[in-house]
Order: sequence, then C-alpha cells, then structure tokens
Amino acid sequence: MLARVLAFSAVILASLCGGLMGFALGRLQWGDDLSVWIIVAGAAGSALAAAGVAVVCVLVLRAMSEWTDVASVKARRR
Repeated sequence: MLARVLAFSAVILASLCGGLMGFALGRLQWGDDLSVWIIVAGAAGSALAAAGVAVVCVLVLRAMSEWTDVASVKARRR
C-alpha cells in the first residue's frame, strides 16, 4: 500500500514540476504577450512529465509484485 501511495505522490510531484518548467519555458519563449500559448506549454509539460513518471511507477510496481511472488515461492520450498 505504501508503494502505491509513494508512486501516486511521485506522479503528482512530477506533474507539478513539469507544469512549472513548461510555464517557465513558455514565458521565456513568448514573453507575456501570448498568454494562451504559455498555458498550453505549461499543460503540455505537466502532462508529459506525469506520463513519463507514471510509466516508470507502473514498471516498478510490477517488478515489486514479481519479486514478492518469487520470494513466496522460495519460502514455500523450505
């Protein structure tokens, strides 16, 4: 349960950081004139960062599940 909570927290934190980076990049690129594109850049950064971290979290949680299964098989053999 703790691993899932930590994975969810990591996705939320990555989304926040990606959004801030996209927003900063948008302001650097377009200034304050094109505020719609700045918001789009922030949203795109947020979505991309969250998706990337979510993929890694899913892979880690699956690996942890397999390790638990292997450990239980070894314990039953003893």
